[in-house]
Amino acid sequence: MLNDEKLRELDISTQQEMSSLSWLRTVAPAFPVNGSKITIIHKPQIFYTTLLDKCKHAKKRITFASLYLGIGPLETELVNVIEQAMNTSDGNVQVRILLDYMRGSRGKQNSRKMLEPLLKGKYGDRCKVFLYHTPKLRGVMKATIPDRFNELIGLQHMKLYIIDDDLIISG
Repeated sequence: MLNDEKLRELDISTQQEMSSLSWLRTVAPAFPVNGSKITIIHKPQIFYTTLLDKCKHAKKRITFASLYLGIGPLETELVNVIEQAMNTSDGNVQVRILLDYMRGSRGKQNSRKMLEPLLKGKYGDRCKVFLYHTPKLRGVMKATIPDRFNELIGLQHMKLYIIDDDLIISG
């Protein structure tokens, strides 16, 4: 059992540890976050239902940066929910999706095809899909390296989801 003195020592040790990392924000982007505002999602199903729920109630923005969007029933439901949010939010929801070009274009049924309903003319500029293509994969190399293997050259692999003022970072 820890007494008050031991707890103070641990607290001082933790503060010293944290201050020893303070240099990090001078060389890399950083933003302070209050630990009480963070929720850790441990299960994929809870991640998915959280994403759906937040998209259903979006008022301003839905922004995704992800490797790709799958092609199954869950992804179809997600696209439908995003479209519903665009239809029911008084025309205010802006949707921006960034995917990797190579992974998002793999196969006949792919992420690009899944997102086509969102890109129909009725939404105008309110929905945009961006595809990152590594500049390292060009010319002869692009023409000769087969699908899947070409992803070894470089890809966009962020997993960030912003819905209104909420940020979900996935791994």
